[in-house]
Amino acid sequence: MKIIKPVISSLIISAMAYGLFLYAGPVNYDIKPVTPASMPILMPNAATVAVTTAEAVKVTTSVTTSVSTTAPVTTTPEQTTAVTTTTAETTVTEPVTEEPPVHGVISGEMLHNIEFTEYPLPVNPDYRGFKSYEPYDLITAQSVQLCLQYQAVTDSKGFRLLDGRYLVAVGTFCNAPCGTYIDLILENGVLIPCIVGDIKADVHTDETNIFTVASMCASEFIVDDAISPVAWYGDVSMVYEEWNSKIHSVRVYHKNYY
Repeated sequence: MKIIKPVISSLIISAMAYGLFLYAGPVNYDIKPVTPASMPILMPNAATVAVTTAEAVKVTTSVTTSVSTTAPVTTTPEQTTAVTTTTAETTVTEPVTEEPPVHGVISGEMLHNIEFTEYPLPVNPDYRGFKSYEPYDLITAQSVQLCLQYQAVTDSKGFRLLDGRYLVAVGTFCNAPCGTYIDLILENGVLIPCIVGDIKADVHTDETNIFTVASMCASEFIVDDAISPVAWYGDVSMVYEEWNSKIHSVRVYHKNYY
């Protein structure tokens, strides 16, 4: 009986509390929806950014991608988050090419970072682009011309080459002594890399000291005429189709083989 009485007392007290609860009605705790200050969102580029979901707050999030662009990204019908993308700047340095594009046959590298003077050929109605030749074995006197021939080689077409460039004879108009690196630039854009291997005598050229009076040529290619097809053609322009064009100008580099 001593144990039952406390139990009955507890039940009576609990019943009285429950009755008060029913009398007072349900308790209003005034629960408001909780909006977190930020929530992680995984963007398409796998970068995690913080976006505020409150409609009254504008949120700008910076995301770095590999494409430089700025575009709006819509997350919900009521909210648009502006995403600005940036790209690290990359500087690419390309070599500066002074020479025009080469479309013809060449045997050596073009020169870069070397000063030059370019001499345009004057208009001459009698000049048709003819390019004559000079047999290399006619150069016999002890001279710079002969020393160059000692260093030169002969290619499959019979042309004499030095340092990958064609040995040619030109007039005194371009102030290029023997051994000077020059380019013959044709009207069709072809560039022929050469080295002056001989000088035309002024008595054999016109008043401009460019064109040979007998043949109206502006250049003479030094060849081994025993094997070169120019011995049959007579005109070096016929050896390569790309060379069948007038010489537009002569580019004289400030560089000599010696």
